[in-house]
Amino acid sequence: MKTITFVTLKKIAAIVLIFICIKGNAQENKIFNCQKIYRSDQNDRGNMYSMVNNHLTQFTVYKIVAADIYNFIQQSDKQSKQFSINKDGETLSFNLTSSDLFTPDFVVRVVTDNGIIEQTPPAPSAYKGYVNDNPKNITRTSIRKDYFQAIYLIDNVEYCIQPLSAFTNSGDKDEFVFFKSTDKKNMGTGICDHEIEKKIEPSNGSKEIIQEEKNSDLLPIKNKSDENNKDEFSTASLAWYCSELAFLADKDFYVKAGSSVPATTQRLTDIFNYVLGFYDVLQVSHKISEIVVDATGSTNVTFKSSDPNYGNVYMIDPIQSAFKNWGNTVGNFKNKFDIAVLYTGVDIVSPTVGAGLIGRSTIGGACGTNKYNIIEYYSPWANDYTKHRVDMTHEMGHNYNAAHSCPAANCGYILQPTLSGTETIWDSGTSNSITSFVPSKSPSCFAAGKCAITTDTKEIPKDQNLLIYPNPSNGTFTLSYSGVEKRSAKIIVYNMIGEQIYSKDISLNINKTLDINLSNEAKGSYLVRIVSNDFQLSRLVLVQ
Repeated sequence: MKTITFVTLKKIAAIVLIFICIKGNAQENKIFNCQKIYRSDQNDRGNMYSMVNNHLTQFTVYKIVAADIYNFIQQSDKQSKQFSINKDGETLSFNLTSSDLFTPDFVVRVVTDNGIIEQTPPAPSAYKGYVNDNPKNITRTSIRKDYFQAIYLIDNVEYCIQPLSAFTNSGDKDEFVFFKSTDKKNMGTGICDHEIEKKIEPSNGSKEIIQEEKNSDLLPIKNKSDENNKDEFSTASLAWYCSELAFLADKDFYVKAGSSVPATTQRLTDIFNYVLGFYDVLQVSHKISEIVVDATGSTNVTFKSSDPNYGNVYMIDPIQSAFKNWGNTVGNFKNKFDIAVLYTGVDIVSPTVGAGLIGRSTIGGACGTNKYNIIEYYSPWANDYTKHRVDMTHEMGHNYNAAHSCPAANCGYILQPTLSGTETIWDSGTSNSITSFVPSKSPSCFAAGKCAITTDTKEIPKDQNLLIYPNPSNGTFTLSYSGVEKRSAKIIVYNMIGEQIYSKDISLNINKTLDINLSNEAKGSYLVRIVSNDFQLSRLVLVQ
């Protein structure tokens, strides 16, 4: 009888445990069904979703109750938020954790007619993680009540989910546009060169998209090496470095965000969250230390200037100087920052390229006196943050001493001279400039902030030489070492989400060469680390 009772109790306990597990999984793997409203390759492309048609070659519109996703996220007590979207019988599953965008002392401050006042920071709404149970399929998302957007990878192809409001001011708040990043149309192109002296009107009548940089008085430009030749490794830490940013949103940016301080800060943080996806592979972390919003009664009290040729605009030289002076004035920015960004809703104009400018930054300017960027919220991109992220990423790259990828022509990289907002790839030259520059500013700059996590590194000995070539390649790279000392080292290769895919202990001798074969890996960027007892190096390589 005791045996029967014992067995029965075991069965009951097992059943209860199974029930609890099923119930728990049901709670933490919520499925949200969506209804297909429109598909561009199957439905009439007349007036229906005309604004979206202007921006995308192919897309599908689904109806999802965004508030349900938000409520699920808020009610879940798990650190990892898991849910799925069911569309046309296909399931897209998300595994998310909160993306911590802010420093511990982060503050939102508002410029009013009565001075600068502090306001309650927005509730966290940025997330990062992966989709379809594959950590290689990384994603960055923003989730708020009645709002959902995401960028995610599937087999190294980037996809986007954007609310209909990203393309038009009207429409159902629960309608969302699904599309591939490669299906984004070029809404405006331009030519950029440091020697351009006149405005060039593009044939499609849209405004040119041009970046303009100044060289820092602190550091020389690091010339991009010929990618077809041997290329020196650049010194970098094995730890993640953290750069702190401060934002000033001008009155026009504030108005474009609906004259709402919370909406203004959310727009900035949404773009910023997407920018971080680009910098993760370079192991440079970022946080926002402060957002200041100009909500004064008159338009752009802070900086606005006028020019008879262009009307109410920002002339780039005086506005950058004014922003620098404003940022250096005690009491305007409250917290420490390594880069400051003025985000404007008006046209910025350069004497050399006319009204074709959308951004200016200083090469090597981070942490120095020239750490002040100007970025225009380019209206032809509407509210498609997947495009606006490219401009911010580009300008920050210059702050970290990266020059243009291809000064004479466009080459499809993030640091090319002109942007369409569709660029998503680093080239090895600019990425190596960044991974060299950031450690050079630690610990005096990047290690000084509250979000910094660093380890000490040493310069590569001057009598040593490490080369890697060709870069980019089809996956086979040659590591070449020449020096006067024999030393033990380890080579480790990571993919873009930080997974170790290759490791080898080596002995570095005079004129040592070693082949690294990544040909079986997917196309994309990989981080190669060389670790020895007296130096540590990082190098980004590109498999094409």
